[in-house]
Amino acid sequence: PNADQRQFKWKEVKALITRNRIPENDCVFAYDIAWERGWGTYDGSYGNPMGRKEYDEEWEKWVKARYSNLKDAEVDWGYPVPRKNGRVTGPSDEQLRKDGEWKRVVAAYRRFVDDYTSKIHSHAIRKIRSIDPYHLISFRMSTSGDPTCDPHTFPYDFKGLATTLDIMCPEGYGRIGDWNRIRE
Repeated sequence: PNADQRQFKWKEVKALITRNRIPENDCVFAYDIAWERGWGTYDGSYGNPMGRKEYDEEWEKWVKARYSNLKDAEVDWGYPVPRKNGRVTGPSDEQLRKDGEWKRVVAAYRRFVDDYTSKIHSHAIRKIRSIDPYHLISFRMSTSGDPTCDPHTFPYDFKGLATTLDIMCPEGYGRIGDWNRIRE
């Protein structure tokens, strides 16, 4: 759990790698640094028990960095920045699930999530590679890249992972359902 990108604990990860002399071990193929991660629902679900709400502050920073301010973002999107009690929030589960006049907000949010996913993975991977440049790094991706997944569960997208990981490891991609469900 210490290598998980969202709660990365370098001291513990470094101790595990060095104590077990993993860089010297030819039997190790790759690091599996997380298990079935995704962004989950807004209030918390499988893949992210804390929920996407935990990243609202990062989302607001991203919007301000991209658009200079919230008002300019709203002009570009043609839709208000989602807020709750005056604070910026990510789109609702319903907005992720259905198309509507908020679709440009959702598109921007998906880009933010890809950028943020890449950022947190890059941080963890740079640290690991600083003491073990020999082994591949990835994690079990569960529904990442699965087009049959309900959008509000928000699995990681390959766009946010491909620039940082050595191996893409989706699980059970398209294996559940009849032909109309899995053909994509």
